[in-house]
Amino acid sequence: MTPAALGAAALAAGWLWAAFDRRAGPVARGLLRVLPFFLLTGALLTSDPFVLRKLVGRLAMPPAWLWAALYGWSVAALYAGARRTAAGLAALWLVLTLSGNDLLTRAVVRSLEAPYLNLPTDTRFDVAYVLGGGSQVGPDGRPTLGPSGDRIRQAARLYQDGRAPLLVTAGTAVGGFMQAVPRDLGAETAALWAEMGIPKDAILRLEGPRTTGEEMALLAREAKTRGWRRVALVTSAWHLRRALRHAAHHGLDATPVPADFRGGHPQWTVVSLAPSATSLYVLRLALWEYLATLVSP
Repeated sequence: MTPAALGAAALAAGWLWAAFDRRAGPVARGLLRVLPFFLLTGALLTSDPFVLRKLVGRLAMPPAWLWAALYGWSVAALYAGARRTAAGLAALWLVLTLSGNDLLTRAVVRSLEAPYLNLPTDTRFDVAYVLGGGSQVGPDGRPTLGPSGDRIRQAARLYQDGRAPLLVTAGTAVGGFMQAVPRDLGAETAALWAEMGIPKDAILRLEGPRTTGEEMALLAREAKTRGWRRVALVTSAWHLRRALRHAAHHGLDATPVPADFRGGHPQWTVVSLAPSATSLYVLRLALWEYLATLVSP
C-alpha cells in the first residue's frame, strides 16, 4: 500500500476501534486498538522525509487543527456511544477533508480550465483586453502582480510577441467589500505594463466597469466604435467561461487567451489527507465561478 492509502486506512481504523472496541473480545480489542497506530506508523515510515516535513508543516496550519479536532471529537463521541453526535461530527470532518483536498479541489477548477488547454498560440489580434483583478497594492502603495497576475503578464507577452499591437485594461475594485477604499484596477494594470516595457501609446485604459459583465459591455461598445475585429480576451483560465458568456451576451466575438491555470496535476500523497488553506482557496474560486454562472446571462 502507498503511504497515502495507509494513512487513509489509519483514519478509518480509528473509527472502527471506537465503534467496536467495547463489543469485541480481548484479542480483537487489542487488534482494534493497535491497528490505527500501526497503519499510521507505516504511512509515516514509508514516506519520503521531504513529504513528512510538508505534512508536519500542513498539520501546523489552522485548517488542519480544525480537521484533526473534528476527527478526534467524532471518534470520542462514537466511543462514548453518542452515535448521532459522532455522525454529525464525522460528516463535518468529511466535508472539510473533501473541501481542502488537493486532488479534489484542483479537479473542480480543472473542469473550468479544460476547454482552454490547447488553444492556438500564433493567432494575431487587433487588441488584447485583460480583465481587472490581476494586481494588488504593496505596502508602499505601488501596484504589484497579485495571485492572478499571470493574466497581466500574458497580455504583455502578446504585445512583445507581436501578436497584439494594443493592450486594453479597465476595472474598478469596489470599496467596502475586499478592501476599504475603491481601487482603479485599470490604472494598476497599466502601471505594471509600463514597468514591463510596454510603451504608453500601446496601452489604452478604459474607465468605469466594476464587474465582469460591465467590463464586457464596455469592451463590446469600444470594439464596435473603434472597429476592433479580432479581440483577445485575456483572463484566468478558470474565469474564461463566464467572461466569454458575458462577451457573447453583448455581441462581442472574442478569442479566449488563458492565463493563471490553477488545476495542475497534484499527486496523492500522505500530505493530501490533511486539508490546506490553498486548496480551500482554489475551491472557492471554482465554486464562485459556478455560482456566478447561474446568474450570468
